[in-house]
Amino acid sequence: MSFIQSSTSNFVAIFIRISTGLALNKIAAIYLGPSGYAAMGQFQSILNVGSVLASGGLNTGLIRYTAEYEDCGESQKKIWRSAFLISTACALTTALFIFFFCQELSAYVLKNENHADLLIGLSGLMVFITWTGLLLSILNGLKQLPRFIAISVMGNVIGLALASTLTIFFGFRGAIISLLGQQALIFLLAFVVCRKTVWFKMQNFFGKFDKKSTLKLLKFAAMGSVSALVAHGANFFIRNHLVEYYGWQEAGYWHAITRISDLYFMILTVPMSFYYLPRLPRIRTSEALKLEILNGYKYLVPTSILLALNIYLLRYFITTILLTKSFAPIEPLFFWQLLGDIMKIGSWFLSFIILVRSLSRLYIVTELLCGLSLVTFTILFTSKMGTEGAVVAYALTYFLYWIALITIFKVLFKSAKQKI
Repeated sequence: MSFIQSSTSNFVAIFIRISTGLALNKIAAIYLGPSGYAAMGQFQSILNVGSVLASGGLNTGLIRYTAEYEDCGESQKKIWRSAFLISTACALTTALFIFFFCQELSAYVLKNENHADLLIGLSGLMVFITWTGLLLSILNGLKQLPRFIAISVMGNVIGLALASTLTIFFGFRGAIISLLGQQALIFLLAFVVCRKTVWFKMQNFFGKFDKKSTLKLLKFAAMGSVSALVAHGANFFIRNHLVEYYGWQEAGYWHAITRISDLYFMILTVPMSFYYLPRLPRIRTSEALKLEILNGYKYLVPTSILLALNIYLLRYFITTILLTKSFAPIEPLFFWQLLGDIMKIGSWFLSFIILVRSLSRLYIVTELLCGLSLVTFTILFTSKMGTEGAVVAYALTYFLYWIALITIFKVLFKSAKQKI
């Protein structure tokens, strides 16, 4: 299956995810406004960081080794057992941290201690959110696309139904409760769907500790955790920085423009994950990997440019119809945000290869430098340009990141001793 075929196969799931995402955006824009929109983004940052820390950052490694050991059932099961053991321990630790520090987190992140009960609810779901991610990763690694799509589609439809009801009637708190409810229902969906498979047996997930499998997964845990902390942590910091210096309204504008990017990115990132995660580990030579990169860029770069151009031309329609007129101030932000998106897709593809090929030190260093650059440039540019400075910082950061990764890969390919 080619990357384009994978994209086509995922079309229904991607279409529904984007459609439900746009509908949720519209509901949030109408009933929460820019300020509530920003606050919801802050809560989602806690959910995202907490989910990755709770899973131990193992999902990418689980996908890789599930695919790699498809002909070696016992090794595959050892990986699954290790993943479930590590992730369950991490999930319980994360849940306890959120539970005991819910008031402090609510005051710092949401600027309101009255929402601590929502964080307690999140802590209670951490283990189930983690198990959902593990089950989906196994489906991905086994290439069981219909089941993966079924869970994704039903989860998004349920999420839309919950959010449209609870947000309309209960505002911000209703939106957060719907988000938590969606996580619980997706776990039930994943459990029901996976339960019918031949591989879903308790002894495959819970059993004897295997040191070798655990060490393999821990490399991905380090990379996954750093990546999550950098990406979601940087977004949280930028949003918090804008709130402190310019208010919730401006932070809401920035969150809206980044949310638009997140939604159309799915057209590229979802099939990229499903196609390349199982495929890249099987590539054994540098020449084959180089060819895969060139073929990937033939699709990714033109498509990202075309998508960005269309969104820029339709920016007025997107702002007024898909959001509301109260978000009109985001229009000047589109150019730099979309330019940054093109750079980000280009750099993501190379960083994705570094991740899948288990080049852990290189991945961690480049991710940390990228996150640090984004935060630093944001502080510098927003002091002169306001909210627009955040999107300028974004474009510059990912331009430099892409250039750096291209240079690194050129060095790696030239080095005869370096196995990529």
